[in-house]
Amino acid sequence: MSGRVHLGAARRRERDAVSQAAEPAEDDAEDDYDDRTTTKKVLVVSFLQIFLASFYYTIVLPTSRLYAESLNAPKHFDGFMVGAAAVGSVFMNPVYRLMLAKSIAGTMHFQVACLQVGSVLYSLAQVAGIYELLIVGRLIGGMGASLYPIFQFIAEEVGKKHRSRVLSNISGLGKSFGFALGPIFAACLAYVDFNIGDLVVDKETNPGWTVAILCLFQTFLIVTTFPRRGSRLIGKEKVSPSLPVATNPLPLREKVLHWLTLALCVMTIAIA
Repeated sequence: MSGRVHLGAARRRERDAVSQAAEPAEDDAEDDYDDRTTTKKVLVVSFLQIFLASFYYTIVLPTSRLYAESLNAPKHFDGFMVGAAAVGSVFMNPVYRLMLAKSIAGTMHFQVACLQVGSVLYSLAQVAGIYELLIVGRLIGGMGASLYPIFQFIAEEVGKKHRSRVLSNISGLGKSFGFALGPIFAACLAYVDFNIGDLVVDKETNPGWTVAILCLFQTFLIVTTFPRRGSRLIGKEKVSPSLPVATNPLPLREKVLHWLTLALCVMTIAIA
């Protein structure tokens, strides 16, 4: 009887020792996961992607009014030209979520292709003499100007210890340089003026051609840098065991109150 007691105690001590040894290993693995980051060249290309999207928004600002007037567009048509890019970006976010699940690099290529095609159409509007083509080009280009794919990529590849710093660098600096250099480039390119047959390259069309050329370089960088795998998180959501899971649905009265409050907020914004 005494031998069994000693044997049981020895087994308990062995299990305790194994569990104590496993706890530091789990802590080290968690620290390594939070401390992970990606290569500098990938971060540089991510920065350039954000820069290119921001650059696309603002490079048309100095010449959009003159361009619209040269095509006999309605008054204040340049405001629609500038805002169309943001509209195209908003509607593509759900699509990008599906695309990221398949391929990160493929999503980036699609974005650059949209920016390039939209910019070319923007410049060809002068040859066609159709001012509606300006809006079409800006809408298509705006579809590639969404920042969601880059943010999703950084959230997956960079651990919590570095994520804030990385996002502030590539997003803050990328948008700042893009928004600032867009109008500056447009002002400098105002002195570039030549014809290739019926194709006119001047201060009105230069913004489109400039973005289209930059997209060629960005495509090469994405091919040589970005991973072709899909997202590790999209479509694979898991509930954290440390968080409480809601099992009881909201009562009907609370749901109705919730939707009425939301509808009131929307109506207030619309009326304002």
